[in-house]
Formats: sequence, C-alpha cells, structure tokens
Amino acid sequence: MADSEVASAAYTIDIAEPISYNVTFKVVNGAWDDGEIANKTETLNGAAGDTLKLSAEQIPAAGTKPADGYKEGSWDVMPNTDTTIITDTVYTYTYAMEKEVPKEDVTGVILDNTALELTEGASGTLTITVVPDDASDKTVIWSSDKTSVATVDANGKVTAVKAGKAIITVTATNGTEVTTDDKTASCTVTVTEAETAALKTNVIGVTLDHDTVLLAEGESVTLTATVAPANATDKTVICTSSNKTVATVDNSGKVIAVAAGTTIITVTATNGTDDTADDKTATCEVTVTEAKTKTDITGITLDKTTVSLEMEQTETLAVTVEPEDATDKTVTFRSGDENIVTVDEEGKITAVAEGSTMIMVTATNGTESADDDQTATCIVTVTAKKTSPEIPEEGTALVKDDQGKQVYYKDGELQKDYSGLVNVGGTWYYVEKGILLENKTGFAEYEGGIFLVSEGKLLTSKSGLVQDPYNLKTWYFLAEGQAQIQYTGLAYYDGEWFYVEKGILNTELAGFVEYDGGLFFVGAGRIMKEVNGLAQDPNGSDWYYVAEGQAQIQYTGLAFYDGEWFYVVDGKLAADYTGNVEYDGTVFYVENGMVK
Repeated sequence: MADSEVASAAYTIDIAEPISYNVTFKVVNGAWDDGEIANKTETLNGAAGDTLKLSAEQIPAAGTKPADGYKEGSWDVMPNTDTTIITDTVYTYTYAMEKEVPKEDVTGVILDNTALELTEGASGTLTITVVPDDASDKTVIWSSDKTSVATVDANGKVTAVKAGKAIITVTATNGTEVTTDDKTASCTVTVTEAETAALKTNVIGVTLDHDTVLLAEGESVTLTATVAPANATDKTVICTSSNKTVATVDNSGKVIAVAAGTTIITVTATNGTDDTADDKTATCEVTVTEAKTKTDITGITLDKTTVSLEMEQTETLAVTVEPEDATDKTVTFRSGDENIVTVDEEGKITAVAEGSTMIMVTATNGTESADDDQTATCIVTVTAKKTSPEIPEEGTALVKDDQGKQVYYKDGELQKDYSGLVNVGGTWYYVEKGILLENKTGFAEYEGGIFLVSEGKLLTSKSGLVQDPYNLKTWYFLAEGQAQIQYTGLAYYDGEWFYVEKGILNTELAGFVEYDGGLFFVGAGRIMKEVNGLAQDPNGSDWYYVAEGQAQIQYTGLAFYDGEWFYVVDGKLAADYTGNVEYDGTVFYVENGMVK
C-alpha cells in the first residue's frame, strides 16, 4: 500500500517488500533517434501496491534513423505514460521495408538425361538445371516411383536395385507446400540383371550427335558417340580424321579445327577385337573456315514463351536466329520432361500428360564451349481435355471454369457481381465478384459480421481467441468461426481468462472489471490469477481483497496482508470504518480499516 494513506486515515502502512520491474525497449532495422542501436532498459522501483508508470523522458524516440532499405515504422505496442506496469515489459520499434524483394519463382527444371540404363548394383548421378538461374528457392526433391527397382538420394545419385523400370522425378517446389507451381523433370531408369550383363553383348550400331559441323580455325567441338545396345560389353570407340591438316580428333571425340577445308571424322566401335568384320562406324563431315569468316549467333528467340495445350494436342515452335548471316544456325530442342511434353528436331511439341515443363532450344555456334551458347525457353502447360461443366438449374454451386477457377452459380446463373459468403452443399465459402478466393486466409467482413476464412472456406470449427494473421496486435473472440462483436466480458482460452470488448481482446486494459456478478483484476487484458491479497484499483483509490485475481465480494471479515490485518466488507477494504469488529470469536479494534 506503499507509504500512502488509506482514505483520510492519519497513519501510514509501511511496505515490507519492495517491487521492481524492468521495461526494455528494442529497435529493429535501424537505430534510435539518438543514433544508438542497443536495447534501452528502464527500471521502475517501488513497493507492493505502488502504481508504477513510465515517464515521458524514459520512453526513447524512434523513427528517424532507419537502416538502408527501410523507412519509418511503428511500435508493436505503443509505450505511454498512462499504462500501469505490473510486470517486466518489452516494447519493440520496427522500421518498415522500403520495398519488398520480389520472389523469383522457378519456371522450369531440366535433367541432363531423360533415360538411364544400369545393371543391378550400379549407380549413376543425374544433373539438374534450374531455370532461371536467380530463382529465389532452387531446392529440389528427388523421388522414385519404384524404389524396389531403383533408388535416388538427395544429390540425384541413382542406385540400381533389381531388374525393371523406374521413373526418377525431380521436383522444384518454389519453397511452398502448394503443388500448383511445382516444376518437374523425370528420367526413365532401366535396370538389367547383373548376370545378364556379365555375358558379352556385341555393339550393333554407333551414332554421332552431329552429321555435320562447321568450325572456324582454332575452334573445337566434342562429338558424342552413342553405342547400341546400351548394355554392349565393350563400348570403346576409336576416332579418326581423314585429313588431319584440316581438323584433328582424339578418342574422347574432341575435334580441333586446324585450317580451312573439309575432313571426315569417323568413330569406330571394334567390339574389343582386331577383327574388322564386326566393326560399327559413324561419320561427321567437318568444314573449317578461316577464322575471320565465322559469324557467331548473338541471340535466339522463340515465337512463344508460353504454350497451353490439352492432352494429345500439338504445336510447332518457330526459332529466330540473330544475326541472320550467322555461320552455324543449327539449333537443338530439348524437353524438361518427356513424360509431359515431347519435342522433335523441328520444334514440334506434343502434349502427352497433364503437367508443366520447359522446352529449351540451344544454339552452340558449332563449338563445345557453353560460354557462347544462346538459349531460349518456352513453358508448356498441359491440361486434360476440356469437358463442359454441369451447372445445376436450381440452388447454389461452385463450378470450375476453363481457367481452373471456381465460379459461383445460383439457380443456373453466374453471380459475377456477388462478393461475400455463400453456402454450397452445407459449407460456407468466401466469394469475391463471383470467384472463390481459394488463397483467402484471414478475417472477412460480411453483412456487418466478421468471419474467419481459411483457403476460401469459413472455419465453423474454430472457437475461442484467434489472432488476425494480417494484424498481429488484434485477437478476435470467435464462436463457430464468427467474431462475437456484440459480446463484452470475460472469455476462457488456453487455460486463461481474458477480457473481450465487442469481440476483440483488449490488451491495454488494466484494472477491475465486472463479469457475471463478480469483480476481476485484469492486466493487459488477462485476469491476473497470480494476484492475491489486497490490491488497489489502478483506476481509483479503492482496495479489494483478491484471491487468484478475483475480488472476494462475498467475504466480510479480517484479511491478513503484508504483515497487517485489515477489515474487509464485501471484498472491499473498509478504509472509512473505525470501531470494534468481531472475527472468529474475538473482538478487534479497527481504525480506518486496519486492526490496531
């Protein structure tokens, strides 16, 4: 009761136990107006029963010293000189961002192989390219549809388990659980039995990835040989040049242009024998020009950057090469996932299955160096064949349109001008201009009420106190998903009682409140169950006898507090009473509410 007089009493009550609370001020994304960035702490000292408040000088100024990229912000809770401090308290001032860094989504993923052949126990590693290179989240997830045939680890390493086929899929999720923006690529893995692989299998053919190559003097390119079958016992090849003065080649397939002219590069698979009868060969004609005559491609474009197809539909992409007089205008097409879309050498794409993948076209300028490669891409989205939706003639319905959006119909008519809640099949949804907002999560106003919506649906199962995800300072008191804006009183939530005013938690309230015939001590909107004994109303001069935060208004008698006995009538200190009081069979003399 802190060295203060009770009403007009002529005596004082000494405080036996001091109290002390720390008030800490924090600043985020900048500094205080005085240039400091460290936390500031003010200690409020007093005795039990004192009213402790901040002074204006103790509240630091903020708002003029943001860090680079930030601007004036706000307090999480505004500190002031009116609020009674009843516990250690933290206030935080946060500067706001000048401009949020836009998120760069992944638009496609490409594997270095769409088919892989392994024998039991063998392994191979797939390499992934994520487009664009500056995507915000390039994390990918690897999976196998048949782990009994082949497994894959987080680094793309594929291990053959037993004979069969498995599809290895890599997925870029853009860092979300929503699958609509996932990008995938896949590789078909064929596993053969180990004992079968041990038998000698002869090469029956060999091919090169180029039939002709144009190089300038000093340039190089690596030809890639493909041996068939893939499980041939000896896949060794020998590379030769018919005219080494024009171009040389090593057994890795690297061709180096020496001087202007033409030569034939031959690759030979010998099946590991000296007998040439079973040799298999493939050739590539290499033309070398003088260095000064070669004009490199500086850019290529596709006539479309996005294409939407239904399954089984086709479309041909047209390529434009710049400059028009480029020496080697050869391009190659590649699909990120041939299980979704295939593409031929002419750029004709065919929709195979639902999904989305990337088509990439590359011009190499006839060299193996990727430094001067020019690329262009097109995102292809494949959907199922369209079918006309069934629209009921009566009642309400949500129907998917040709863009995949859920639209609201009532009695067979599209309600394109309607916004609010609708009941469809017993479930309430939030619609805006006739379209279901499936990404709507938060509170929505409707016909004077406030409702909690998650992914476009009213959460009728939600009751109690719920925080607004877009205004973290606001908590609503809900019943079956609806804010009880007509309600003022106490609300029980998570083992505690809180004071709600017009359906919203009043976190600034400190003092006694009436509820259901009782009187309760509230601090920061919560009943202070830890408060016991005599407690002064911070909004007045009255003292109440409190047990676990509730004034004992049904109690009249003596109460022991802070080493003294006091006379309480209907739970309230009788500060104006002087006289005798009988308590527990004994008569006591009371003066101004205190036993003498």
